[in-house]
Amino acid sequence: AADRKEDDGVRDLIHETFHTLWFNSKAFDMGITGSPAKSKPGQMGTKAELYCKEVSAQMVEVVRVSGSNEVLFTLVKGLLFGFAEGDKDKKNVERKKRQEDSHSQCKLLVKALIELLLSFEETREHKEDDGKQLVAILATLGVFAQTFPELVVPHVDTLVPYLKGDNGVKRYEAAVVSQVSSMISGASSHFGSGELNRLTSGELPNDLVNICYKFPSEAVTSAVEALAKLANHPDAASDSMQEKKLLKLATQFYSYLLKTKDVTNDFSSMKKSVRDNVRRALAALGSICRFYECAGAADDHTLDSSVFVIETDIAKLQLDNLSNAAFALFLQYLSKEDESTKCLTLRAMNGVFISRPRVVLVAEQM
Repeated sequence: AADRKEDDGVRDLIHETFHTLWFNSKAFDMGITGSPAKSKPGQMGTKAELYCKEVSAQMVEVVRVSGSNEVLFTLVKGLLFGFAEGDKDKKNVERKKRQEDSHSQCKLLVKALIELLLSFEETREHKEDDGKQLVAILATLGVFAQTFPELVVPHVDTLVPYLKGDNGVKRYEAAVVSQVSSMISGASSHFGSGELNRLTSGELPNDLVNICYKFPSEAVTSAVEALAKLANHPDAASDSMQEKKLLKLATQFYSYLLKTKDVTNDFSSMKKSVRDNVRRALAALGSICRFYECAGAADDHTLDSSVFVIETDIAKLQLDNLSNAAFALFLQYLSKEDESTKCLTLRAMNGVFISRPRVVLVAEQM
């Protein structure tokens, strides 16, 4: 529609429709005033919970058919926290009320999605479409994990096993581990010290490291972010297992890039295994620079470009000096002739730019 007011009206009507379908306050209130419906022992019993079961299945189907949870995330975030356009006082009041009720509603929906996940695992027949359904369930959970990450914490033990990457879904494995890694990242800030120690003393750090060696760059980025968030947790010790794993990961990928930087000026002429390893190393190293927060890492107002020097003594490489050395190494790869390596390098450098914006100014002078 050409009319802005008409655009706002259509948008609000669509959002109101989905709100009525998925966030019906009267239906949620049945959990308090309604009588329990018949259900099997251990399963959801109230009418509100059964309503959530239906809603969660609808949401998963939307994500499965569309192949992405982005639309659902935008919609849910808007429904819960209000949309930016067309803000009028009356509508602001209405949306604020929705937000006040949203946390308990989302808690029930997360519970329903976990039940749906468990039911899927109990009844799956290991068909080809299983992977798509599993990714859809996890991606829908991911929407609420981004909105209210604390709601995922009670269900972490259900999600962590998926990080093994042996879920029997073949080409969907990367998407599965990526979704779960992202949820762990979001929930990590809500882990208490006991929960953090329990998880990181188990197989979680190893699983996240293994993802970086087995799966494509998108999954690598998600796994590195989760490992970095666990290492940066306020209750994590300075020599925690997750920090040691992160440093070892950084050292190995840095060493590979250091060893390979002078092999050729055009990686398009190299065999596929070399190209894949360079891609993985750049993705991992750039992500570590982006997500790991060093103590006192804020750069001076006048950052000296002389700090960006390739460290050739790997024994001296630490997480505190990794960013400077990695950025200098990235510049070497940026000078390669093939466009693919240039693009991958720019993505890696972007990790440094995001975590240290002043480096952008220095890069212009280098």
